[in-house]
Amino acid sequence: MSNYLKLFDKINEIILDRYILFEEKNINWKEVIKKYSYLIDNISSDDNFVNLINNMLVELKDPHTRFTNIGNIPRYFLPVALKFVENCLVSTTEVPSIPKGAQLLEINKFKVSDFLETNKLNASTKMCFLESIYGNLEEESTYKYLWEGKIFNITLKNIYIQEKSTKSQKIFPKEIFTGIFSRKINDKTGYIKITSFNHGVSKVIFEKLKEYNIKEKLIIDLRGAQGGYIEETINSVSLFLDKSLYLGKKVNKINGEKNVKNIIITPIGNNLKFEKILVLVDNFTMSSAEFIFLRAVSKCKNVTIIGEKTAGIVHGTNRFVINKNYLLNLTTCKYYDEKGDLLKSVGAVPDIIISETLDDIKNSVDYVLDFAQRY
Repeated sequence: MSNYLKLFDKINEIILDRYILFEEKNINWKEVIKKYSYLIDNISSDDNFVNLINNMLVELKDPHTRFTNIGNIPRYFLPVALKFVENCLVSTTEVPSIPKGAQLLEINKFKVSDFLETNKLNASTKMCFLESIYGNLEEESTYKYLWEGKIFNITLKNIYIQEKSTKSQKIFPKEIFTGIFSRKINDKTGYIKITSFNHGVSKVIFEKLKEYNIKEKLIIDLRGAQGGYIEETINSVSLFLDKSLYLGKKVNKINGEKNVKNIIITPIGNNLKFEKILVLVDNFTMSSAEFIFLRAVSKCKNVTIIGEKTAGIVHGTNRFVINKNYLLNLTTCKYYDEKGDLLKSVGAVPDIIISETLDDIKNSVDYVLDFAQRY
């Protein structure tokens, strides 16, 4: 038996044992294994193997689930931030030769139009598309983009990133590494942006808001927040609750057996009190940011949700290291609401719906945040 076939079997053993949504998705994984096992003999490199496994995982239609090589392969980021706006993939940062708001047509010969023709555009497929780009980066990337009626082609170096390096910290915003950014907008308004519920985020929130000493209005920006640690998410939202809250049940599967746990959030003794809390969300507010933090905080009477419908990616994952060189991120937990109904992947609709436009990006206008400051 080849090494790649052994790895293939090991990966599928984990998937069969731990993946939690086969029933809901009506997927016969043994049939999927059979379909892809015939392709193993053609694998001649790690890159090919990783691509094969990720192609297989696409059958789950689950953006939480992916497979990567964590060996000595450099980790690269694109030098340009991307976002789907008005059914177009656009640049949201100004970089040399690619203006903010430019419409991306191709990245590394991956045609955006082909993707849009074969996929219904929703938060899940958007994530799958971006993961397919970010997961296969080398030293350079090629772009074709549309700007002011003209098409341009350019090649740019990608950024090699090491999370603890000083150089990386200068290139990327601080919240990329810490998961949080905060500031005092004025004497009556505080602002915190959470990109990920990393360890220590709840402590930073508490310390910063105590420092600001604001009681009138707090803006919590969850746009682009793609989850994080469940316990840290619970600790963070507990800061804003004034009474204990039962949020439903968590169910996972270990050795084929289901394990059920109640989710009860208890406020801390010195919970932070504000006359008004405004929570900003978008299509990329997902995972624990969506099904824990947003669901919990929205039950407070002083909270208003503003922005776009959230992603609807509402279940939890585990990471499995395989042969020290590979990482499998797999959906292993599903969540039920207070009534016992399975959380559906439909997204939460804000109290006030405001969508970002292409003109907003081109003109560097954050209309959602501006609206929240005036509200």
